[in-house]
Amino acid sequence: MKLSVFVVTYNQEKYIRQCLDSILMQEVGFDYEVVIGEDHGTDGTRAICEEYAEKYPQIRLLPLIENLGVAGNWRRVLMECKGEYVAMCEGDDYWTDSKKLQKQVLFLDENKQYAGCFHNANKVDDAGRVIGVMHNGEMQSEYDFDKIVSGWFMPTASLLFRRNSDVIVGFDKLAKYSYYSADRLLSALISDKGNIAYMPSIMSVWRRNEACLSMSGNLFKIYQGNISLYSALKDWLPVSRKKILSKRVFEWHGVLTLEYYKQAKYLKYFKELFVTLLYVRTFVDFKTWVKNYLFRK
Repeated sequence: MKLSVFVVTYNQEKYIRQCLDSILMQEVGFDYEVVIGEDHGTDGTRAICEEYAEKYPQIRLLPLIENLGVAGNWRRVLMECKGEYVAMCEGDDYWTDSKKLQKQVLFLDENKQYAGCFHNANKVDDAGRVIGVMHNGEMQSEYDFDKIVSGWFMPTASLLFRRNSDVIVGFDKLAKYSYYSADRLLSALISDKGNIAYMPSIMSVWRRNEACLSMSGNLFKIYQGNISLYSALKDWLPVSRKKILSKRVFEWHGVLTLEYYKQAKYLKYFKELFVTLLYVRTFVDFKTWVKNYLFRK
């Protein structure tokens, strides 16, 4: 099997047809499978997935079990992917270029030094209206581990990577730390095996929907989750990755500190403030620490 398409979905009956149709329109010169993990939603998403699985033999809808949550569903689908390559497409996103897979697979076939590649994408709202482009400014032609773990800039539906046993095992072991950040975990594990190349063509859509916006109500959990994730990665990956991952842990502690202060949760603010103080001289000087974190408005 040359390629597996990874699809996770939950309560996305409004979008899942468009997602699956964009996968099925791909013009490729190789065999591929579509692995769908529908996470026990309460709307008609599963019925739509069953309809497609019955009609198209390349689609494999995983059996219905209890709700696994974001990280658990990602883990289940990733473990089921058998292709040499894995292409990502969450159920509310979709692809816009019928030759997307062919272009990315050909690129990686010809450039063995890369662990994966991603491309630019349009941003759309709930109604499907284009509201922007993910990358308007200058982008590098490739990104190493340090850059990948320092921010989020790879639209999930744009990522295609080499299926590597270390990546699969790492995700299996660390998924429990990535409830809100499964994409961050996966991209870190991939980039540990090699740089990820950037292709400037717009070939997919990232949907800014209400489910994404509602995550803002869980900021404390998101930030705490990122601290746990990068701490776990620090212990899992080679010692050469420890410094940058420790810096990311410090930075997320800093973000959490400021959020506690902003929300007037002062006891928790002081506790987190003390944690950031432990990193002074390692990643920040005292004067900068005072400016950035001490009673900042």
